[in-house]
Amino acid sequence: MENLTRDDWFTCLRNRHHYATTGNRMSIDLYLSSDHGFDRYPVDPMVAESTPENCETLVMGNIATCPDKTAALSFSVLAGTPIERVEVLNGMETLRTIRNKAPSGSTTSGGTSRYRILWRGAMVKGRGARANWNGRAVFEDCEVLKTREINAWNPDRVLAFEGQNTLTWSSVTAGNFGAFDVWLKEGVNPRVSLETEHLNATVRFSDIQAEDYVLPAGGLDLELRLFRLPDAVEPGALSAIVDIHLHEGRDDPIWIRVTTEDGFQAWTSPIYLI
Repeated sequence: MENLTRDDWFTCLRNRHHYATTGNRMSIDLYLSSDHGFDRYPVDPMVAESTPENCETLVMGNIATCPDKTAALSFSVLAGTPIERVEVLNGMETLRTIRNKAPSGSTTSGGTSRYRILWRGAMVKGRGARANWNGRAVFEDCEVLKTREINAWNPDRVLAFEGQNTLTWSSVTAGNFGAFDVWLKEGVNPRVSLETEHLNATVRFSDIQAEDYVLPAGGLDLELRLFRLPDAVEPGALSAIVDIHLHEGRDDPIWIRVTTEDGFQAWTSPIYLI
């Protein structure tokens, strides 16, 4: 935006030069470039007649065609809290996940004792979407040092100890997610046994790394995820350049999804290649 006027605000909204967050205020820049540039349309040509103009770079919300088979997506995110990950997507397909690094001198994700146990998804679309997660986690051959709840807004649904190394929780998701972090003092063969209405599983912590360990449970992306986190995450700044393969005969809506360490998320408007 060149000026913070009413007309500029509405022009920005109409052209989709914006993003949404679940609460955490952050700044996101998103650009797409290619070797031979783009033909950018001021209006979707499928909706109204529109004359394209040539440009070298696209920003979030732009609609354009591209003569190349690949393009370079660059993003920069600034947030008030540490950024856990940024996912680059083409439509509903996740192309790449960029995770934040541990600060210099702290424990890296490969040797940390901090794990996140996350549940997400919905039962069905529309009515009846709510999925109840009344869960129990039993930690074996390890000691629970401390915990931290993520997206636990209901004071009647809390994470609680049941004995020394057993945690219980009660949560509801309908497309969103809940989670908790746990710090462990690990033994020789540490593992966790998980019990929920949707699935039961025993997972060895040696099998869990920075990449998500996913336990699908049906429904609409109904699943449990386990992954390691650094003991401390770099403060809220993350940027990268990602090469994007473009398809022939279909649209490519390119966008990013940001997740902060404290459980908030943000979604950009896509850059539409048609």
